[in-house]
Amino acid sequence: MIFKQIFLFLLLVFLSIQKAYPQFKTAFEINNNGIKVVWFQANQVSKIEIKTHKSAYFKFNSSAESTYKTELYFDYRIQNDSLIIKSIYPKALEFGDNKMTSMQSFSVSVTFDLPQQSQLIIESDLASVEGQGEFEYFQLNTKSGHCNLKAFVGHADINTFNGNIKINTKRADIKAFS
Repeated sequence: MIFKQIFLFLLLVFLSIQKAYPQFKTAFEINNNGIKVVWFQANQVSKIEIKTHKSAYFKFNSSAESTYKTELYFDYRIQNDSLIIKSIYPKALEFGDNKMTSMQSFSVSVTFDLPQQSQLIIESDLASVEGQGEFEYFQLNTKSGHCNLKAFVGHADINTFNGNIKINTKRADIKAFS
């Protein structure tokens, strides 16, 4: 009898924790053969996973966990041959290093599938990027995140102030400066 009561209590606690901190997810998919360049401003995004495929669609998924999870989202627009994606978050979290954000923990992760031979440019303050596939051009500018490219084919320009860079490819011309 006591075992049953303990089990029910633990189950109730577990379910209440799950309801208190659920993830907030957003997603969009675009079918457009005219998009050649993707510009992704990913501020306050901690993890980005990218993959290329042979079809013509762009598929974007994000997941956020925090007190402000319902206020963290992504805006996108198509301008000429470019898809522009921007992270949007509350003004209270905008400056990253203040009393308000020091008391908040939040995590935003993104998975992004795009056509082979796309050009992808990511600007971020802290994102770590895991990627694989064929790109016409890939550029990452991040202050503190790392970059790990597996089975990578294409041209890459990776800039990080405080992060590791790892590239697995069959043929490459790699130049590194510090």
